Amino acid sequence: MDTEPTFSVSSPQHTAEMAWIDALAKVETKAAAYLRSCFAHLRPVTGDDGTLNWACLEFDLLEYGSGRVSLDDGERATLELHGLPLKAWSAVHDAVFPNGGFFNAYDERGDFHDDIRAAAPGVYLGESEARDAEDSLVVSADGTARIEVNRIGMDLAAHALVALAHGIEGTRAAICTRCNVVHWRHQIMDSDPCTRFTQACRACREASAEASCARGRGRDCGGPTEKQPAETAQNLDSLAPLLAQVTQAELLAMVKAGVDLYGEYGGDEGVLTADQREALNRTAPLINQLG
Repeated sequence: MDTEPTFSVSSPQHTAEMAWIDALAKVETKAAAYLRSCFAHLRPVTGDDGTLNWACLEFDLLEYGSGRVSLDDGERATLELHGLPLKAWSAVHDAVFPNGGFFNAYDERGDFHDDIRAAAPGVYLGESEARDAEDSLVVSADGTARIEVNRIGMDLAAHALVALAHGIEGTRAAICTRCNVVHWRHQIMDSDPCTRFTQACRACREASAEASCARGRGRDCGGPTEKQPAETAQNLDSLAPLLAQVTQAELLAMVKAGVDLYGEYGGDEGVLTADQREALNRTAPLINQLG
């Protein structure tokens, strides 16, 4: 039976080995202290036997996110951050990737934006050959996100954690667009004017479309992105003169012809507006079902 080679406890090799192991442990502890000075909420993970693992730090802040920082060695760290509000995760992104967007950012229409804050809800990946790692960003419908960056330098991890702290503080100072109360007031048990914090614009709140409101992701918002029942009923009233001139079959045939032509030839932006192209894209699956 094979066994691991060991040195005699009295040998100089054993003494040198123990000194090396002790030095590695000190590097982890000092690296952890460095990162904790940048983000005071970090705590070492506690093992089942009660020992503290300084190579793995974590935090959990109600309503502001949670995460783990793993020390790959004395020089690199991996950040796994979950449920961060917009100001926090975008601040971390800008600290780690200061020269522009590392992940491709697309808005609800599929148009590309340089600003990662315009990313539609979804999963975004980024390859780094220098670090031999794949980073990820998962944006939720409410604007919060999970971001993971692997094996970044210790100084860069420290800057990211400072940015995280500032981003969270910026969120704490944000004002609820529903009741004008600061964010932190919603985290304590008192007589809040409302029970749910929101940064949605008035039009989206009235249409119950707060989750998709662009303002929640730090952009201007002119109203709900999805047509609401009241709006649809109003549109039907305005279409009454047209419907009086054509039958349902004729109207369906005209719509189908428009969708088929758009699908075959596309739509020049100079001819069709973005709203018209979006309407044709939404209509195409329905036409296929009816056909």
